[in-house]
Amino acid sequence: MEPQSRFLALKARHDELEDAIEDERNRASPNPMLVQMLKRQKLRVKEKLHQLPTA
Repeated sequence: MEPQSRFLALKARHDELEDAIEDERNRASPNPMLVQMLKRQKLRVKEKLHQLPTA
């Protein structure tokens, strides 16, 4: 996968996770374990974004 394609895919996943975290937090009774799991996934994606070579 090209670096730019990889970046766009990771950025899209990061945004999806951000939305999922926000949706869960806004529920009447949010699941703290789910929020924590989503945050960890988001952090892993962020780390991968930072590991990508710069142009």
